[in-house]
Amino acid sequence: MIIYRENFDEFHVCESTYGRPIKNGSDLLVPAIKLFLTGNHPAGQYGDIATGTMRFKNVVSSTRDISEYVGDPRRGGKGYFKPSEDVDDGPFDLTDNDIHMNEYLIEGKFSDPHTCIGDWIIKAESFEFECVGIYDLKLIPGGCEYLNYRTIEDAIKQAATG
Repeated sequence: MIIYRENFDEFHVCESTYGRPIKNGSDLLVPAIKLFLTGNHPAGQYGDIATGTMRFKNVVSSTRDISEYVGDPRRGGKGYFKPSEDVDDGPFDLTDNDIHMNEYLIEGKFSDPHTCIGDWIIKAESFEFECVGIYDLKLIPGGCEYLNYRTIEDAIKQAATG
């Protein structure tokens, strides 16, 4: 595992795929199943997509807007989106007054159930990415669809929770 500290702006988060967040003390762990890298990210020299855990340290707040998709999006688009809802991962023990905080914005989707994430704002002291794999789409037959997201997500959750 390689840990990348900060570099949050070097991820293309709006089309990435995530697992459900896990509170771990004052930290929030977000499994990154398919996290797109920009060419400027230090890991970008090795590939296009990373998997691992996004760790937000000393979280003050985490709120997002989600819309769950009902049906299988791979089966002809006969499903529909439920009305959007606001989700708050709090409460957290820290407040804005306790620490210097940064604001991190995520968009994308959850893998299971299929859910669109809009405006996920995490306020935290710092961010690091615990990378467990980097993939070069040019070398994977079938590209993104080839990756086994369930296996990757389970491995990330296991590593995150010890």
